[in-house]
Amino acid sequence: MYAVSLSSDPAQSVRLLERALQLDPTFADAHLALGKIYFGQARYQEAIRALESAVRLNPASAAACYRLSQAYQRAGNPEKAQAMSELFLKRQKQQETQTETRRKEIVRFLYTLK
Repeated sequence: MYAVSLSSDPAQSVRLLERALQLDPTFADAHLALGKIYFGQARYQEAIRALESAVRLNPASAAACYRLSQAYQRAGNPEKAQAMSELFLKRQKQQETQTETRRKEIVRFLYTLK
């Protein structure tokens, strides 16, 4: 995914992502990346389709929820945008909690090594 994000040619990136999705339609990050490209090109309906797939395949992804909220807003659907924005905030909080829990576990582990 990193190489695709570095590409200066969006058409090539779309081709590579579509090929990745042919090989693995459940690759949530490819759907997310495709949605970002479509959003950047103001192709909001296509972005929504890709981002809805990303959220469906990886419901814990705060990034996918955030991007989908933006796409809904730009496509003129403020109700769905608001609902997805609320889900984004919930997912973001969950990720922050998980990160903090992991950090504490690492600190405890390092402490036991002393």
